[in-house]
Amino acid sequence: MQRSVVVVLVVLLMLIAGCSSKLASIVGKWSAQGGRNVIEFTDDGQITQNRATARVFTWYKIEGDQMTVGHVTSGVPDETVRFELSGDKLVIGTCLALGTMGATEFTRIKE
Repeated sequence: MQRSVVVVLVVLLMLIAGCSSKLASIVGKWSAQGGRNVIEFTDDGQITQNRATARVFTWYKIEGDQMTVGHVTSGVPDETVRFELSGDKLVIGTCLALGTMGATEFTRIKE
C-alpha cells in the first residue's frame, strides 16, 4: 500500500514538473503575422496582446498541451486551445469548443 502511494506521488510530481517547465518555456514575447500581432506571456499567468488595432490584457492557464485563455468580453466563455511549443516556435491552434480552426504560428522575440 505504501509503495503504491509513493509511486502515485512520484508520478504527480513529474506531471507538475512537466507543466511548470512548459509554463516557464512559454514566458516571454512572441510575434506573428510579420510583427503585427505580438503576445507576451508572464510567469504569473497574464497575457498582453498587442494587435494592429488594440491592446488586450487577459489571463492563461496551461494543462498539458492545452491552454485556457480568459475572454475579455463579458458573457463570452473562456477558450481552451491546443498548442505546441518547440524552442522558439509556438503554434496555437484548434479551439476545443468550436472544432478545428486555423493555427497561428508565433516566433519568440529575443530581447
